[in-house]
Amino acid sequence: MSTDQDTQRHPESQRPHPLVAAAADVAHRAHAGQVDKLAKPYIGHPAAVGAILHAQGHPAHVVAAGWLHDVVEDTDWTLSDLAAELTSTGTPDQVTGTLRLVSLLTHAHGEPRADYYLRVATDAQAVAVKAADIAHNTSPERMDALDEPTRARLTAKYRAARTALGLPAAD
Repeated sequence: MSTDQDTQRHPESQRPHPLVAAAADVAHRAHAGQVDKLAKPYIGHPAAVGAILHAQGHPAHVVAAGWLHDVVEDTDWTLSDLAAELTSTGTPDQVTGTLRLVSLLTHAHGEPRADYYLRVATDAQAVAVKAADIAHNTSPERMDALDEPTRARLTAKYRAARTALGLPAAD
């Protein structure tokens, strides 16, 4: 059963839960100036992942991890930096849960993909975030805008990820 502390929205309003709002703010700052493969502001990707997780009804710490899933991997931010930013925004369990998920979801430079997927697969919530990440990355509007070699490479990459994580194949 979910408590008000576990919901994505702050209990007194329709505003996002403070942890989710703080995660979104950090993601905006961390990814400022970055662009994706389509030359669009990169922040659109973590925003989409967070929105997918929110729509699926995941608790605040999972939605926050969706916003933050690429921060440590793709920026100069560390888990310690994230902890300092998030400490006062949720319960200790929520903040710890977010940081645990971000740690699981951070693909270390040089780490074999197979090892990365094995680590992610150890946690159902990490798999949920990764599934939302893959869903956004493979959405038709994104894939259709890529050149054929990039589309083929990413299709193979995400097919392997889905298989490794026990997720259903793409339609």
